[in-house]
Amino acid sequence: MESPAKHRSEPHRIAIAAGVFGVIGLVGGIVVPGILDPTTVQGPLLGIFMTGPLGVFLGGHVGVLWSAQHQKQTTWTELGWLAVFGGLDLLLYEFFAGIGAAFVTIVPASAFLITASTAAALLTYARSARALRRALVAVSIAAPLLFVTALFPPVTANPLRGARPLATSPSHFRFLLSSDLDTRSYVPPLAIDRFTLHLEWAAGIALSAVISVILQSAIPSGVQGSRSAVPEDRS
Repeated sequence: MESPAKHRSEPHRIAIAAGVFGVIGLVGGIVVPGILDPTTVQGPLLGIFMTGPLGVFLGGHVGVLWSAQHQKQTTWTELGWLAVFGGLDLLLYEFFAGIGAAFVTIVPASAFLITASTAAALLTYARSARALRRALVAVSIAAPLLFVTALFPPVTANPLRGARPLATSPSHFRFLLSSDLDTRSYVPPLAIDRFTLHLEWAAGIALSAVISVILQSAIPSGVQGSRSAVPEDRS
């Protein structure tokens, strides 16, 4: 008879994987650029702001899949960890935007894409829990939408003094690495409209939830759904 502990999520697996990948990304981003080019000054910043955080996100999602695979099912704990990493990703984006460096990093967008892939993989272990499947489908739809809007954020005219005028009227979206958003050498003519971006993210998340409900209703389940998303542990 299987032990009840086998069907419980193991958060320490997720934390261990996130820590290991994060350290590898941090050290690699600091050391490798110096090995390739001894005159470079990008090593520490690359490890701290890009490869380190990206390693944490990648490792954390590997840990989520590791936990689900070990217990042969997806529970709400895995989905909760996805939500935690998603929240950290949004906070990281706000940090980069706050220091005027959002144009030099694709970490948030990459983390959104990793989240979508993880949610899709977790569907393999979701069993017949309709509520959990619906949540996983919503995540796998919402993350690519966030990925696109993070790479192509809505822009507005930069109100700061010194911003040069645009030769043409600004489009609503501009690629994140566009020179019109580059603050390294001058005050750019455009700035990311973060309020509109947040509204678009909220709309994308709500739309993905509606789509997942429609899909779940349209596709009949071949297995009787349980009352709870996670099978109860029985001693």
